[in-house]
Amino acid sequence: MNKEEAFKEIKLLTVKIETEYEKGTGVLIFKNNRAYVLTVHHCIYGKKEPYHNLVENSIKITLDSKISKILINPIECTVYKNDIVCLELDTKIINNIKIELNIQDKMFHDEEYFLRGYPKAFSDAHRFNATYNDEIDKNKFRITVDYLTNDTSGDDAVDYIKGLSGSGVFSYKENKLYLTGLVNNLANKAGTFNAIDCVKLLLFNNEVIKEEETVFVNSKSNSYSFYIFRRLVTFEEFDEFCNQCNREKPENHSYKSERGKYPVVNINLNDANKYCEWLSDNNKTYRLPTSSEWDYIAKKNKISKKNLDDYIWHKGNTKKRKAVATTKKVGKLGIYDLHGNVDEWCSDLVIKESSMNRSVESIIKTKNMKPPHANIKNNLLGFRVIFESI
Repeated sequence: MNKEEAFKEIKLLTVKIETEYEKGTGVLIFKNNRAYVLTVHHCIYGKKEPYHNLVENSIKITLDSKISKILINPIECTVYKNDIVCLELDTKIINNIKIELNIQDKMFHDEEYFLRGYPKAFSDAHRFNATYNDEIDKNKFRITVDYLTNDTSGDDAVDYIKGLSGSGVFSYKENKLYLTGLVNNLANKAGTFNAIDCVKLLLFNNEVIKEEETVFVNSKSNSYSFYIFRRLVTFEEFDEFCNQCNREKPENHSYKSERGKYPVVNINLNDANKYCEWLSDNNKTYRLPTSSEWDYIAKKNKISKKNLDDYIWHKGNTKKRKAVATTKKVGKLGIYDLHGNVDEWCSDLVIKESSMNRSVESIIKTKNMKPPHANIKNNLLGFRVIFESI
């Protein structure tokens, strides 16, 4: 790949994003045979409006390589702690575009970087050259962009960055194209007009952010507005809670080696609620889903009935009692193990019977079990967590 070919790929991977609150740019990404658009939080939700005010099919994605727009349901958004938003697309609408990007975390002062986006100052997509300025913290870095100088007026600088937010920060070296981060905002609108702050893409290079993956669930008809973690709570996570709170760790009986990334079990309802209290802070309230919320999520997290073994652990395809979280394919919402693996507590004293020791037919139906009290615990009973912003 030469530099001109790299620029063509950057053009193919650049998309315009429009919502009722904001306009911006995003980057088309392919990972594990799935297609995504990466952008930053305010390109989707705006800077003032609360995120839960988005309505269904209100996100418009325009591929740089064609005019037609794609409507995205915000329920398919995933928001990460470092302001990155991930939108999943139907691969059928990408016109067979499939470019495998190399992701890098490190920036270098002697490298040349490239952006492509839809800034207000230009009538169409525009490519900028940039140089690395400095690292802000482990999640952010700063770049200097051509056309922006210390002499650029505040209004002009805002015009250049307005719409450029969410643009990919690319580099080209050794005949390969790399994506390092996403444009976020001007470093300082009041005085530093030649520098732009960007967020790193740690998401693709370590498991820390991936483990914090959530899906936004929004239903006006049911008055639902919350984030749900894509996977079950694991022993690793619950053991850390026990260590910090001086609590006895749950037993795993004859499966003592199955801790770590395995879903935590032998948890009663009070244990699960205490874990949620420990996670909660002034900005977020963590809790278990209600049984009706769980049903709504399961309905939206559709899976292919033609290939159930790809999505569900059940007694017909394993002799295990539980499996490492995230080892099967995700459903339409990107959530793991809603069907199969372990039974799950709900906050209204209901247990969802979906553990992998059942038949696939039984797991698909997922019956409610109303236990006689909240102290029930066993080697097949775990839980998952949702949270709401305060």
